[in-house]
Amino acid sequence: WVMNRFFSVPWKRQVLFWSVLILLYLFAAYFNYLQSDPQGIHFIRQTDSLSFASHYYHNGFDFFHPAIFNLNSTDGRAACEFPILYFITACFYLIFGEHDQILRLITLTIASIGFYYLYRLIRKILVHELLSFVLIFFLLSSTVLLYYSIAHIQTTTGNYTAHIYNIQHFIAIRRSVNSSTCSVITKTK
Repeated sequence: WVMNRFFSVPWKRQVLFWSVLILLYLFAAYFNYLQSDPQGIHFIRQTDSLSFASHYYHNGFDFFHPAIFNLNSTDGRAACEFPILYFITACFYLIFGEHDQILRLITLTIASIGFYYLYRLIRKILVHELLSFVLIFFLLSSTVLLYYSIAHIQTTTGNYTAHIYNIQHFIAIRRSVNSSTCSVITKTK
């Protein structure tokens, strides 16, 4: 009963979600990992991501010509996913200096927003506050998911967050269309 009253207030749900998520990050030693160099099985891909951001920073912020520091290519030109996050990272380099942690923080922020929208999606589907809260944090106990949510790899984090956000809004639109259709049907009878 107390938990249902607590979860019935939207701002309390949000405060609880973000507080528990930050505690999970502290428990998983995320803030120590922020200071580390690229590592793990995708360390070359992570260094490429940092190289894109650094190349923007050192070579005039030419958004439409992403490049890396590679001796095997002409002028460092390289293909990558849409480079908006590397460009944003380079812009933060102007303010805070060139630090690898900036790209990790941007990636972690995007992943955290995705986790929040996944929690909201589960809550809308199950219509049970406590169960949805437990399920999202059970999912977040996955070490693989936590590893990729802070790595310098944009594709996994960005795609994950975009898909969860889109699914959640699709369900919201579908419910509003269904409710408006039902009200039209009942008014005409």
